[in-house]
Amino acid sequence: MKPAVATATRMKHRWLVGLTVLLLVGVLAPGGTVAAHASLLESTPAANDILDISPTDIVLRFTEPVDPVDESIRLVSAAGEPVALGAIRQDLGDDTLAVSIDVELDDGSYVVAWAAVSEDSHPISGAFGFSVGAPSEDPPAIAAESSDQSSRDGGWLLAAGRLGSYAGSLVVIGTAALVAGLAPERLASRRTATVLAAAGGVAVLGTVAMLAGQSRVINGTYLDWTTVVGTHAGRWWGLRLILLIACTLAIPDLGRLRHPFARVVGVALAVGLLLVVALGGHAVSGVNTRAALLSTVVHLGAAATWIGGLILLAVVAEPDTRWPLARRFSTIALASVVVLGASGTVNGLRQLDRPADLLDTTYGKWLVAKLALVGVVLAVAAVSRSTVRRAGRGPDNPAPSDQRNSAPAVTDDRLRRTVMLELGGISLVIAATVALGSAIPPRALAATSKQPAIVVASDSQDALTATVELRPATTGGTTMTVQIEGVTGDPADDIVVTAELASESLGPLEIPTQPAGDNAVATTDADFPVAGTWTITITARFGEFDQVVFELDTPVVGR
Repeated sequence: MKPAVATATRMKHRWLVGLTVLLLVGVLAPGGTVAAHASLLESTPAANDILDISPTDIVLRFTEPVDPVDESIRLVSAAGEPVALGAIRQDLGDDTLAVSIDVELDDGSYVVAWAAVSEDSHPISGAFGFSVGAPSEDPPAIAAESSDQSSRDGGWLLAAGRLGSYAGSLVVIGTAALVAGLAPERLASRRTATVLAAAGGVAVLGTVAMLAGQSRVINGTYLDWTTVVGTHAGRWWGLRLILLIACTLAIPDLGRLRHPFARVVGVALAVGLLLVVALGGHAVSGVNTRAALLSTVVHLGAAATWIGGLILLAVVAEPDTRWPLARRFSTIALASVVVLGASGTVNGLRQLDRPADLLDTTYGKWLVAKLALVGVVLAVAAVSRSTVRRAGRGPDNPAPSDQRNSAPAVTDDRLRRTVMLELGGISLVIAATVALGSAIPPRALAATSKQPAIVVASDSQDALTATVELRPATTGGTTMTVQIEGVTGDPADDIVVTAELASESLGPLEIPTQPAGDNAVATTDADFPVAGTWTITITARFGEFDQVVFELDTPVVGR
């Protein structure tokens, strides 16, 4: 291969590796997709309540602190007319939203639609119904668009922004740190400046996209950043944007990092940026938030160090300096991967409600799989480090003159094989990370499942009402109580309960029950094998010829 062609090929490979690392780090970074956000724990009125008198307030309590948005609580009558409400308040705590009802409600059914932003930045929303006096003949439908903010078209921009902001931030921090520490003579090089400028631009644009996407999701416009930065996470996003702009503008003066004072300032700025990134994500939610915040900052720092070293070797370093740098970086890389595994384990275990969740829940199984894959990657990284240590002889320990040309060529193939294995392992870790992020954390599930699911159905001909209560509304066995009210004559001779999940072609499954009083049955082992919205059918037989059938839909979540 001609020298010019070889040089162009090397440059192409460097930029391909750099771009790949930039894209992958956004997936590896914590806080991207894990669904550890707040959930509605209880409400007053409760879902499906039938009240004797008009309520004066609507109170929503969540599993974690939330921030209100415009029209955080809306109330709609059975006729589809909005009901006048007071101002949203949080006088009962930062995990509670409350609003006064300015008018006395007429008898009938109503829908409460609510929206908020979790402390960890996730927009959340939902809807439920209740009745005053008696349910309306035609109860209002709970529209999907009123209860699912994530379906708005700003969600894709928010997700893309998270990827760019995390990836760019870690590349800027890690590359600057590793170049300053291992190859300070490259600080002022054009190649270093180009890499950092590109990463800084991606980070800035990504953070702007986060703010715009969040605004679109919660307000329906891309430009209402005031509301976004008024939330807990939004304030940290705004500060992140300022710091990233400052870092990007300072890139032309990167050569100043050779001076001790400038390095101290640079380290402080890097740690501050990592802290701001962590404060705007999942680290502030759940339990043990102080430990989680420290663990997340350490996790981000280790990821930045590892990624920065790879970019130094693949893109920034000259060919004649790559082997000495690889030898010096190998120990740092191994330590970074170990720290990544340890801190990632802490972050993962923090979301478990009990040890058995590791094997009993989807989240736990993916966590075990990811930890096992990380162990394999650590083993492969150790082999790579051993290869580099044997081959990368520096100026203080030169190879014999007759081996200077042959030894690197032999070990290069071996190093390439181990690196490919390491990359393959990382790809599997990424796949496990994506799957883990899509699973509901057991701790969040345990918090929401403590609230029972109560559903009510009416029979218009006989004026009978059936109520089903699940405690909790989860898969794997739960307590079910069925009560039929409005019976004026003899009680029901027999009550049969079945459940069907049409979306999964499951059922009807008969649920064995025991009598629990007049017109009531119950069981402590109602088994819903799959999460989803189940249709529960109650057939009550009165005498030899009369029977009443109720159908009720109720959501069941996975354990």
